Amino acid sequence: MSNVYDHWERLVGAVIRREELWRMFHDQSPSVSSMPSDCSLDSQVLDVPFDFSSPRSSSSYQQLPPSAVENLQKKETSAEKEVSKLVFVQGFSFAFDLEDMLRSTAQFLGKGTFGSAYMAAMDNGITVVLKTLNVYNISEKKFRKQMEVIGNVRHENVCALKAYYFSKDEKLMVYDHYSNGSYGCVSDLGLASMIQLPVMRTAGHHAPEVKNTRNVSQASDVYSFGILVLELLTRKSPLHAIGDNEVLDLVKLVNSLNGKERTADVFDVEISRNSNKKQRAKMLEIAMSCVAKNPRKRPKMDLVVKTMEDITRNQLQPKLVFNEGRNLFFGLEDLLRASAEVLGKGTFGTSYEATLDNGITIVVKRLKDVIVTSKEFQQQMEVIGRMKNESVATLMAYYYSRDEKFVVYDYDGAGSVSSMLHGQFGKSDISLDWETRLRIALGAARGIAHIHTLGQNLVHGNVKTSNIFLTARGYGCVSDVGLATLVSTTSLLHSGSSGYRAPEVTDTKKLSHASDVYSFGVVLLELLTGKPTILSEANEKASQLVRWVASVVREEWTVEVFDIELLRYQNIEEAMVEVLQIAMDCVKSVPKHRPKMSEVVRMLEDISGRNSTAKG
Repeated sequence: MSNVYDHWERLVGAVIRREELWRMFHDQSPSVSSMPSDCSLDSQVLDVPFDFSSPRSSSSYQQLPPSAVENLQKKETSAEKEVSKLVFVQGFSFAFDLEDMLRSTAQFLGKGTFGSAYMAAMDNGITVVLKTLNVYNISEKKFRKQMEVIGNVRHENVCALKAYYFSKDEKLMVYDHYSNGSYGCVSDLGLASMIQLPVMRTAGHHAPEVKNTRNVSQASDVYSFGILVLELLTRKSPLHAIGDNEVLDLVKLVNSLNGKERTADVFDVEISRNSNKKQRAKMLEIAMSCVAKNPRKRPKMDLVVKTMEDITRNQLQPKLVFNEGRNLFFGLEDLLRASAEVLGKGTFGTSYEATLDNGITIVVKRLKDVIVTSKEFQQQMEVIGRMKNESVATLMAYYYSRDEKFVVYDYDGAGSVSSMLHGQFGKSDISLDWETRLRIALGAARGIAHIHTLGQNLVHGNVKTSNIFLTARGYGCVSDVGLATLVSTTSLLHSGSSGYRAPEVTDTKKLSHASDVYSFGVVLLELLTGKPTILSEANEKASQLVRWVASVVREEWTVEVFDIELLRYQNIEEAMVEVLQIAMDCVKSVPKHRPKMSEVVRMLEDISGRNSTAKG
């Protein structure tokens, strides 16, 4: 039989009742044609008697003998009383009704102890799981009372009852549909108290005492849970075939293996390969205690839960996650033992130069004010990890726990461009020639442009000279890519990066490609002037580099803008003026008036192309 039905077997009884009425009517009225074979099996046909008062059938109805008419009327009245409404559990919305379900397309999911389950997809797009119950000798009052008890159970690991239906011949329960199928959430709660269990002496999930007495208890629930754990550990069914004609239940199979033999043979191959030996052994120990033959020797479920939580907690300890393709030459413990030196404090946290015991040096950035969940953090790290571009710092690894989040990069001994321009912690300034500064600008521009090509919503968000380093070829390379999305915008606004911040970001608290362009324009001004983004003079209010440059250029004192270190180089003034023009275009106050990063790259490449030593 096909697994997919347009309508399901629970309607057969209603079809038969309706067909009986039709035949009685048809036998008395030969002039009326038979029901068409393609008639829709909706609620009007299945759960409600045929409408004999319709214009099509009224004349024929009157032709019946009085006794037949009276008999039909009694049956119609009786059938109408049987039709109940779909009752929704308190707290769930009335997004559909019984007719919607009866018109839906259903797929058979399986047949179990208490009835059959179907996935019902309705016309309004809602999909639910429908359970038809094998309940016969139960009153409507008792059924509704039990449904209310079940409906009041609200727990993340218990499938919530959304609605139910009762009629003389049909009892239904409605649950949410979970696309993952059977998973870590229990259903069929409370049905055993309504349905007398059939004799199932070979059923692998039932405790021995249930097979004999058919009386369920909390202890028998514990036994059934133990079987479930054994299924997960062994990937074997509760009843395991060991020969052509011999079947052995799972408990006996596991018990037949002792000591090292059990450890080696009982577990599923995939579990043996990918799990901790002590943890899986402890899980097996819990399972076997649950399936003890004597009910009194089985643990209580709260103790089982506590023990399993302890195991899971140890198993799910945060780990250092390496980017795809990187060598696992160290672990979290190696990192924690490493000697570290502070490189600097920035918007997203503090960076350290960490030297491992094996002599390898890396950069670790401890993040602060992270507001995203572990899953969101991981997803962003995967996006960053896929950025394969020589102008974007490659993420080596990352770590996320409740109290600690950090990212790991390769170490470049040259330091950041900021430290080269302005010195680091009071050290003397490092001189940079024009060719080096042009390479830095071009490389950084390429990196930001590459980020922007990956999507409109993907921005750097924190472009500044302290996040730009040199590649082995001497070009700029941007780091801290994508970290801006991990922290609140408020943290960005309160950071020490105000000199790089586009005006609209302060107002809208939103980052964009255009705001990255503005920040890069400030970087160009730093490279040209050798000055920091915030200028402070004695007894005067601090001013921004952008405003200072604009005021100097306005007075046509362009030469006053450039770093004095650059003035000793000959034949570069024209190139510096062109780069200055690009920078001023990038820091325009109106975002749409700024160039795209791809355009900036093209213009810088054109400038650097005139000097063979600066070609990329």
